[in-house]
Amino acid sequence: TAAELSSLHSYRTDLSRACSLLTKHPILIEKLLALHPQFDLRRYFLLEQSCRAYFTYLQLSNTNTYGNLNEKKSNNNDDASNVLVTLRLLRVLVRHPQQLRTIFETNLVNVPTVAWKRLIPQLFSRLNHPDSFVRDYVTNLLIRIAKDYPQLILYSVIVGITDDSKMRRIKSRDENIYQRKSSSTHESDDERSQNDIENDDDNDDDDDEEEEDNNEDVEEDDDIEKQENVVAMQNSFRLIYNVLSETNAHVVGQVILFVHELRRVTVLWDELWLGTMAQLQEEISRRVDVLKDELHRLESMTHLTKEEKEFLIKEKQDVLFKSFITVLEAVSQITRSPAETPREQTFQKDYSKQIDAAIEQLKQPITLSNPHSCWLQLRQLYSMLHRTGKRSGTIHAMSQISPKLAQIKHSAIPIPGEDGQFHTIHSVGQTVQVLPTKTRPKKLMFVGSNGHRYQYLLKGLEDLHLDERIMQLLSIINVMFNKINRNEPWSYEARNYTVIPLASRSGLIQWVEGATPLFSLYKRWQQRQATAQTWKAQNENQEITLATVQKPNDVYYSKLNAILKEKGKQPVEDRREIPMPILRQCIEELIRETPADLLSRELWCSCPSVGLWYKNVQNYRYTFVFL
Repeated sequence: TAAELSSLHSYRTDLSRACSLLTKHPILIEKLLALHPQFDLRRYFLLEQSCRAYFTYLQLSNTNTYGNLNEKKSNNNDDASNVLVTLRLLRVLVRHPQQLRTIFETNLVNVPTVAWKRLIPQLFSRLNHPDSFVRDYVTNLLIRIAKDYPQLILYSVIVGITDDSKMRRIKSRDENIYQRKSSSTHESDDERSQNDIENDDDNDDDDDEEEEDNNEDVEEDDDIEKQENVVAMQNSFRLIYNVLSETNAHVVGQVILFVHELRRVTVLWDELWLGTMAQLQEEISRRVDVLKDELHRLESMTHLTKEEKEFLIKEKQDVLFKSFITVLEAVSQITRSPAETPREQTFQKDYSKQIDAAIEQLKQPITLSNPHSCWLQLRQLYSMLHRTGKRSGTIHAMSQISPKLAQIKHSAIPIPGEDGQFHTIHSVGQTVQVLPTKTRPKKLMFVGSNGHRYQYLLKGLEDLHLDERIMQLLSIINVMFNKINRNEPWSYEARNYTVIPLASRSGLIQWVEGATPLFSLYKRWQQRQATAQTWKAQNENQEITLATVQKPNDVYYSKLNAILKEKGKQPVEDRREIPMPILRQCIEELIRETPADLLSRELWCSCPSVGLWYKNVQNYRYTFVFL
């Protein structure tokens, strides 16, 4: 095969490099290569026997004496051996696919799919493996799981089919590479022609350019290979999707609509504009100041005409504002699309003209008398959206932001993250609570077909795939500790929750009731300090001023900026640029200013008895040991 010929060529090259004398005796090289299959067989013999034993164990441990799936075993959560064995098999498959191809092919059909239930995220992550056999094997395994347990992989497949952000990123990256390569080629050709006229001994520069082109060729090849892997992954998703559609067409259609509407609710149009403008405002102001200095410099150049000065400053402005205008027009394109919800209709009616006017004003030439007027309408738009957001509050009606979700009744949509019994969404809560944090996550409630209420946090602008893996790791560790807990007076268990990615930067997080955020302890202490200062001023007959309670993030940065100012340094946005001694000094001062017993007092005051306090302290201690 082509792979074997390529491997032989690689071995031949390695032998020639390792022993240059062999190049004079090609017959010896061929004899050594003839011995290679025997050594290869000997090398992988034990590994093949191990895999055969693993497959036999999985088949016997998950089936009864009649060869049927042992439901009692499959529902037993303390079977850590299944997890360990499947992890080892997956590792061998990824590392030695071609050498052990036969053993994996012959045992694919015999392995019960229940053994792979806990490793489904790992299986999906291997769909873009560079080896086609690994991709095909994992795809066929997921197809079998789709037939036996469709609810376990339904959301992952729908997200993989409908979320094409990876393809768009790679495509745009390839276009940038080709554009950069083309422009650099033209530039280097121009430079060479000019250097040939002026001077003929520029060999060093030519070598540098050649090396640069070679590096770009390598990057281009790598990106093309990545693109091919992503295309192969999309094909695998399509195959699994087709199987799900054949067996559960009505469920697949409802889940696609459900995921689409959740993505719509993740970041509303007003939140999208507020977030975009908040990120751009400071940089726009800085670049306007740069243009202002450029205007002053051009005004002093008497040899330039007025038209020449206007042309130069307009060219400079176009370069500095190009990225802003591109981003704003891209967001405007999103909010200019046909409105599908009452909230989107209201947004277009109230703000579409202001958005167009703000972008158009940003394109106009700035003036020396008032340079910051070029983005005045953009600031006004931000203020309007900010005020409207405060007035609307943190509760939204589901019928306003997604009528299709509000109308869900008696659906066939599986409860997200439920890997036990197959429960579906009976209805969706009619109110949505928005948490007042940076990413504006939304609290949703679903009523299941079993009558239980399931609450989730819909979070956007953040990749939740890592969170999903962490929760999966904790779940597997809990399974492994079940056997230890039987013989221990204390049970070791990490509290985990379900994470369901819905796109590259959004997803659902299971809401954990009764949890106390550490920030809330710090904030309550701040409020007590502010109240104490107010009482003290009242007792001393001083003027009473209401002390404002800063957010923990604001407290940190105010302390950090004060230290930077003390050291004679300017505040910077990227914390990675700040020297480590300054960061250490900042955290040490904050630790000294904060009581050391905040957490211990919280544990003490929340317990009505000493026995319960001791139990809670022990649980907290074991949790830290566990993690």
